[in-house]
Amino acid sequence: MKRLVTSCAVIVSLAVAIGVAARPFLPQSPKLPDKLRSLAGLKEVRLRVEIPDRLVQIGITPSRIQQRCEVELRKVDIKIVSDLDTPEMIVKVMHLTEPEVPGAFAFNGRVSVKQRVVVPRIEQTIEAETFSVQMLGINKDGAARETIGPSILELLRRTTIAMQVATRHWEAEKREAGR
Repeated sequence: MKRLVTSCAVIVSLAVAIGVAARPFLPQSPKLPDKLRSLAGLKEVRLRVEIPDRLVQIGITPSRIQQRCEVELRKVDIKIVSDLDTPEMIVKVMHLTEPEVPGAFAFNGRVSVKQRVVVPRIEQTIEAETFSVQMLGINKDGAARETIGPSILELLRRTTIAMQVATRHWEAEKREAGR
């Protein structure tokens, strides 16, 4: 038993020593993918909602979705502005039906962020989509109102969480660089 405890202590000590010796050569924090990094520090957005006419006819209007999105964004301290220099958050829903499957519909909900980025190769700043999340849903025809709204809010929640994670990571990188 004593030999087992001693062996475990030696293994743990060796692992700690290797970890300490390797620390300068290991990255301090994993690098976020560019699509997430593009959200770091984002505190203001222009908001655009695109809803097809078919959904407007059943009561899912751009203004209703816009209001719900604004409420959710304000909850996490994201301001909605109209300044054209501010990144644009686009909430888009596409609605599909198939004649061979009567009584059913499919939708694709998407939240994306479009902003100015520099392309060094051409020495220009362009407006490009830097982040997006989407969700595909299939349901019976009468359930569009109950399905699409919560799905959009879920996509918006995923986007705001990504924004918060990217910002925390970016701030930690700045603190590390300042040491």
